[in-house]
Amino acid sequence: MGLSSKINSKFLVISISVLLLVYFVVFPMGVLLIDSVYKDGGFQLSNYRQVYSTMVNWKALTNTIQLSLMVMVASVIITFPLAWLVGRTNLPGKKTYRTLLVASYMIPPYVGAIAWVQLLNPSVGYMNLVLKWMFHLQNSPFDIYTFGGLAWVLTLFYSPFAFITIS
Repeated sequence: MGLSSKINSKFLVISISVLLLVYFVVFPMGVLLIDSVYKDGGFQLSNYRQVYSTMVNWKALTNTIQLSLMVMVASVIITFPLAWLVGRTNLPGKKTYRTLLVASYMIPPYVGAIAWVQLLNPSVGYMNLVLKWMFHLQNSPFDIYTFGGLAWVLTLFYSPFAFITIS
């Protein structure tokens, strides 16, 4: 009876999970897809033609693809050696390193974004102000609002996913 109830409880949990997934993800996506191709009672692709004929949408798509590839490659380059050291060697304090590397996974992304804006804002960022004062610079050395700044912040916040996967 113990094995039967274990199998039934596992089946019940999986069934409820699948039903919730279908109800909250698959069904709304299906409705969205159907509503996007049916207009005025007939099948039309004019919505897609309108969206994909605008150059700004293509630019946004290419920027997104470039940024995601850059962040993915940078995250793997940064975390692969760290994951190897923590997972495959007898590195002293490797539990501490693992905790530190995964800790940013627990920080909400908007908190991290606010922190980086406070540090690297070109006009009032603390780190920029200190560096301008120390080296007598006219312009701020860092600008968090650039493509590189965005890639830096996203790399730092997605690296724990790569670390967990690799290790």
